[in-house]
Amino acid sequence: MQFVQREKEKKKLIDAYQAMRQSGRQQLRFVIGEAGSGKTVLINQFLDEISATTDQTPVVSSSCSV
Repeated sequence: MQFVQREKEKKKLIDAYQAMRQSGRQQLRFVIGEAGSGKTVLINQFLDEISATTDQTPVVSSSCSV
């Protein structure tokens, strides 16, 4: 699947993740948007990218349909 127009958002998540690792403080982030706007793809791309590192910082994701 092509990852279109979400590089900016993915970079924000990666930057926040790296800042959290450096500070040692936990963070909670929400990704919200309309159905079909690419939220799941964005999170999967982010998780794939950070899991490729040797870091073992736990990351939890969840979903909610309201």
